[in-house]
Amino acid sequence: MLTAQQNKALTAIVRGRPITNAAKEAKVHRGTVHRWLKSDEFALEGHRAVEDVRQFHASPRSLYGNAMTAAEKAEIENVLAGCSEAEAALSCPSD
Repeated sequence: MLTAQQNKALTAIVRGRPITNAAKEAKVHRGTVHRWLKSDEFALEGHRAVEDVRQFHASPRSLYGNAMTAAEKAEIENVLAGCSEAEAALSCPSD
């Protein structure tokens, strides 16, 4: 089970924030976040969170398609881009 600080860092990472920013949000040193990224539990939770976000944001695109505004589509694309960045951070820890 992740700690509150790990959850804060993971949330930031899943949102596509850099490791340094995730560490600031969790109030830990960035080296600590890098260490967590090497943890199987942290990485597994991160991948699960990314998949949840992707599934949640994929549904409106398929349901509403052309009815979505350009701003709504752009927001979803930004979220999904953050997921890609998060996947990269969870797979290959770097800053």
